[in-house]
Amino acid sequence: MKTLLRSLLTFYGARLPYHPGKWRVVEAVLKKASLVADHPSEATEVHRRGLRWMLREDCVIQRSLRFLGVYEREETRYLESWWTPGMTVFDIGANFGYYGILAGKKVGDSGSVISFEPYPPNREQLQVNRDLNGLDQLRIESRALSDEEGTVSFIVPPDSCLGVGRIAVNDEVKGNRVEVETLTLDAYSDDVGLDRLDFIKLDVEGAETRVVRGGRATLTKFMPFMLVEINPEGLEEF
Repeated sequence: MKTLLRSLLTFYGARLPYHPGKWRVVEAVLKKASLVADHPSEATEVHRRGLRWMLREDCVIQRSLRFLGVYEREETRYLESWWTPGMTVFDIGANFGYYGILAGKKVGDSGSVISFEPYPPNREQLQVNRDLNGLDQLRIESRALSDEEGTVSFIVPPDSCLGVGRIAVNDEVKGNRVEVETLTLDAYSDDVGLDRLDFIKLDVEGAETRVVRGGRATLTKFMPFMLVEINPEGLEEF
């Protein structure tokens, strides 16, 4: 019965037309009927948006893709119509690869995607999703972009939302930490001899200004289209 109900919920969420509040309905049914997977932290394979994904159900972002077939619906719809073959895309704060994987499919073999993801578990899941889809044009960078090169403390995200890991501003910020290396966008661009940059997705939980400061020359040279998260609490922290 549980399997049937999960299938019906997926059909409703991912196949039937969108309506306001749809995500709240999905979340409510999952909770009320206890339909979350028995082992939600174990990734399982699904097919969404013409691609293969290994997704966890304990993370709200991955759960949205699993049951709704999309995350950030309006942004996704716009970008899937805007990306074209041959483009160069930077996914900064890539998480499990949602935007990077979608972009990789659209830019094709003639394009390239560079996904920056410093948190090791997210990066491993990103690599799995890349390999599942044979996206050789997607490269993964383990260093975090910032305004200087070095090493910083990185706050480990909770399992409930694996996309909110972030650089620690100071020692007073609470949370488990791992050490990650940083570099600047300008330094990376020089190192790889970047000759094209069409699009940047920038979502680094408040450190966006650091990334921009470290990439002024690159941004000025290429003037890429950008999708930037505005997180007031995160920005205030920095």
